[in-house]
Amino acid sequence: DVCSSDLLVMRSIILSLFLTIAGTLSSQIYVPNAFSPNGDGDNDVLIVSCNDTVIDYEFTIFTRQGEVIFHSTDPKQAWVGGYEYYAPCNVFNYMLVWRTDIFSDIQRLYGFVLVLR
Repeated sequence: DVCSSDLLVMRSIILSLFLTIAGTLSSQIYVPNAFSPNGDGDNDVLIVSCNDTVIDYEFTIFTRQGEVIFHSTDPKQAWVGGYEYYAPCNVFNYMLVWRTDIFSDIQRLYGFVLVLR
């Protein structure tokens, strides 16, 4: 039987590992969690910030129903919250896939972004 102190140690190790991995990912890639495409000049576009050169980049934004409303393979391409799909004030899910070089593992990041109008 595993006693409760062993479970606490295991949870602590898992949490520590998760925070280390999340910290490593966040130092390479940053995706804002909100933006306001209202034309006022402040936070009008959503763009992924990359500290490193990235290859095999793919950024996809989905509606809650799973419909793809934005897809880019160019790290410099911003989402403006419009064009083919006008994004209302809502929360949208995203998936980001990238590598820093051909020898590195593929990284995946999932999250959400809030559109404020």
